[in-house]
Amino acid sequence: MLNVSSNIGVYNNTLMACDNKNKVNKNMSSFTGTQNHVNLNNHPAAIAFKGYAPEAHLRYGISKFVNFVKDESVKRIAFISHAHPDLDAIGSMVAGKNIIKEATGKVADIFVMNPLCENATSLDPNKEIKVLADLFKDTKKIPEHMQEMFKSYDLVVVTDTPFKRLLDKDINEGILKNAKKVVKIDHHPLRADDSIADYKFADINIVDSKKDCASQIIMQTLKPFGLDPNNVNPKISDAIASGLLTDSG
Repeated sequence: MLNVSSNIGVYNNTLMACDNKNKVNKNMSSFTGTQNHVNLNNHPAAIAFKGYAPEAHLRYGISKFVNFVKDESVKRIAFISHAHPDLDAIGSMVAGKNIIKEATGKVADIFVMNPLCENATSLDPNKEIKVLADLFKDTKKIPEHMQEMFKSYDLVVVTDTPFKRLLDKDINEGILKNAKKVVKIDHHPLRADDSIADYKFADINIVDSKKDCASQIIMQTLKPFGLDPNNVNPKISDAIASGLLTDSG
């Protein structure tokens, strides 16, 4: 299983996580860990999920996703998620971005509307995640040069977002609407009173409502992308662990 370094914020067996208000602390006392190391083998979600290849019901969708990414015509890729992203949203995007980079050399962009909560900043040490609220704070609208950039994405991946309406309006209308292909990776169920069109808004909807977090589904793309689960880049493992530890803790 993944061994995760301490930079996701685990100290004295307590993980500082963030919810939509960026204020939640989650006690992770069921874990074994020290200030320097956390072993995911003892986490219930990690024990329940031992594979890095797609489960049967996700195989088709993940295969299509991998093929989209590897297609030579796909040069620009973006990751987006719901407003006020939690650690599963951020972790699944960061893990996906780095899996794609390692497997194909392609560099994807990550967009969020709101600033990252303090405990998520360690997943973005080089400040590569584009925070639109900061970019728009002076103009209050999308600058023209960014409108053109938004139109240029061949593939947009939406993680941890069950409904299109949960995306920020600027991200929805700017990035998603103009994408040539859209893939959704999520773990939330469709409820009886929900709109199917709002739920299945992507070209490929990779959804498993029995999973605790979107990061568990991202984890299943490792082998299809040709990566070795026993030699995972810490950027990927730390990002996946953030979703596992916070959404399933």
